[in-house]
Amino acid sequence: ASAGSCFAVTLAAIVWRRTIPLLSLHVEATGHVGPRDDGRLGFTSIELEVSAETDSAGAATQLETAIERAESGCLVAMALGIPVNVRAAVTVACEGAPVEAAPGMSS
Repeated sequence: ASAGSCFAVTLAAIVWRRTIPLLSLHVEATGHVGPRDDGRLGFTSIELEVSAETDSAGAATQLETAIERAESGCLVAMALGIPVNVRAAVTVACEGAPVEAAPGMSS
C-alpha cells in the first residue's frame, strides 16, 4: 500500500507542477510475497495498476510522461529494493478511449 500511495502522491505533485489536467486517478497495488534472496520471507515484487483520466489527447501524452517520472521518482519504491512494475491506462474524458501506454512503462 505504501508504494501505491507514494506513487499517487508523486504523480499528483508532478501533474500539479506541470499543470496537467488530472480528472481522476486510481492506483491499485498488489504485493507478491515469497522467499527473498536473503532467505527471509518478504515482498519479492509489487505491481501497480494505474488508471488516469484527463481532458485531451495532448494532456494524455503529458500524463503518460508524468506517470513514467512518478515511477522512477517514487522514494518508497526505490527504498524497497524490489521490482515495482507499473501498468498504466490513460483515458481522455471526452473520448473515453484508452491511449496506448508508451513503451517502457513497466520496470
